[in-house]
Amino acid sequence: MNLQLSIGITNNPRTWPILDGTVKPEAIDLIATVLHPSELFWRQLRFAEFAVSEMSCSSFLITTGLGDTRFVGLPIFTTRRFFHTSILTRRKAGIETPADLKGKRVGVPEYQQTAALWTRGVLQHEFGVHPKDMEFWMERTPEKSHGGATGFKPPPGVVVNQIPADKSLGSMLRCIIFPTAIWSTAAARISPTTPTSNICFQTPPRKASAITARPGYFRSIIRPWSGATSMKRSPGWR
Repeated sequence: MNLQLSIGITNNPRTWPILDGTVKPEAIDLIATVLHPSELFWRQLRFAEFAVSEMSCSSFLITTGLGDTRFVGLPIFTTRRFFHTSILTRRKAGIETPADLKGKRVGVPEYQQTAALWTRGVLQHEFGVHPKDMEFWMERTPEKSHGGATGFKPPPGVVVNQIPADKSLGSMLRCIIFPTAIWSTAAARISPTTPTSNICFQTPPRKASAITARPGYFRSIIRPWSGATSMKRSPGWR
């Protein structure tokens, strides 16, 4: 009899072979539950529901660094994108280059999520825009956020505010007084009527090639990701 393992997984081209049975691990039956990444990561961080699960790379690093030994990370990256190319800005915000983000209010679904971490890293190390140079507004409430599950606190000197519960990144971007830019995964949820424009990085492929071609980048293994796969430790696993 095959080993029965539950797996929490998202729905994207890299996971379809598992979901449709094209890829089957030897002597293992995977019992899949398909979820949105934000819900999947939150449930796994809070309750460790699945024997195998996709996991936010940044949240995995945080929780492991805090001494949580429930999970073992596997280098299987199910999302590959250059997230900084998804920065949306209000057209009239006067943001023509990444440097123009200094002093601006920036909306993010969650400060600690991997997509936001990647974007901050690129802005800081490639364009000289430090997280302390911006004011962040986070959409997810503490009780529903990955940060709430890991006990996240903003780094010293970094301002992270909470978007009101009755608002969203999209609605606030439409308000003249609120964020002049939003980052990464939130872009897909913004209405086409919102006065935004992806003007910080107008040529994503060229930007991506320029970064990965630099010394120290290993294209085959070091690529942008929003999630890796983790396995829950079994009792007595060392």
